[in-house]
Amino acid sequence: MPISTEQIARYLEGRCAPAEQREIADYLHRHPEELEQFLDQQGWGADMTLPEEQSERMLTAIRRQTVHTRRRRLLWPAIGTAAAAAIAGWVWWTMPAAEQPVHKTMPVMAQAPAVTAPVITVLRVYHATDSVVRLPDGTNATLRSSAEVRYDAGYGRQHRELQLSGEATFDVAARAALPFTVHSGAVSTTALGTVFMVSAPEHTHHVKVRLLSGKVVVKTKDSKGTYLAPGQELAWNEDNNKLSVYAWKQPVKPAAVNPAVAPDATVLMHDGQIEFVKCAVEEVFNVLHREYGIQISADPGDLKGCFFSGTLAGQQEADDIIHTIATLNQLTLTKDNTGYHIRK
Repeated sequence: MPISTEQIARYLEGRCAPAEQREIADYLHRHPEELEQFLDQQGWGADMTLPEEQSERMLTAIRRQTVHTRRRRLLWPAIGTAAAAAIAGWVWWTMPAAEQPVHKTMPVMAQAPAVTAPVITVLRVYHATDSVVRLPDGTNATLRSSAEVRYDAGYGRQHRELQLSGEATFDVAARAALPFTVHSGAVSTTALGTVFMVSAPEHTHHVKVRLLSGKVVVKTKDSKGTYLAPGQELAWNEDNNKLSVYAWKQPVKPAAVNPAVAPDATVLMHDGQIEFVKCAVEEVFNVLHREYGIQISADPGDLKGCFFSGTLAGQQEADDIIHTIATLNQLTLTKDNTGYHIRK
């Protein structure tokens, strides 16, 4: 059916509904003379004729948008925009030089680099039975039903920190330079090599940490840290910020059998690494001073009964080990331009 000049004007200005745009585009493709007549009526006389090359470009733009009219996937709203853009180019071409606006050069904003979203690994148990998984650092995690663990791509290489929702038990692989930390809401539990359980049910405000062996330090948003011994359990209530520590059971004593002879304390150096086996912390500090020139001052009495086993490579890991030893033995560590200072 015939298309009115008012409809053509709305179409070229991009003010038509999708159905009307489709109808007008089909019509103008079949009757290009109607578009020419409309433009003549709007004051486009012979003295404002578009050069042949530019005119063909505008017509091609309209045809390119309408040639596949039978395809249902064609984006018809773009047709009016293309036609309007072509006509805008016509106006600019025919405008007298004196009327052309002066363009001012605007400073170009530096484009911000694209931000890549971090890769997060999610482990979740959907069935009713426990699931044992081995984490990238060698730690074994026993996840209870509905438990969820999350960690990023740097886990096991740059750090050993993960997020836990639900209940899980961790048998932590010994990595002296990278303490193992579990975050459960506002509670974080840090250990070096030990076995402990964290219970942080989803949508609740209670967190429990139970230590099975080794040593851990538990921190909340308002506490400096609470150390647990094997057989102890810590409970924290987020609603009132109340924290309590109690014995959940006595550690099981081994049967009276002839114990295996523990290996003597040794320091092994190979392939640029230093391996400590049940070494007194005082001896560890002496090796760090001898090999890396690290100054560590401490009262021998404060280090009595403190031992360390682990492997390190390089001074950076040595600095990490000093912090780890201080944390797990409840020692105060400070550093100034003369070196490290450790005390009870």
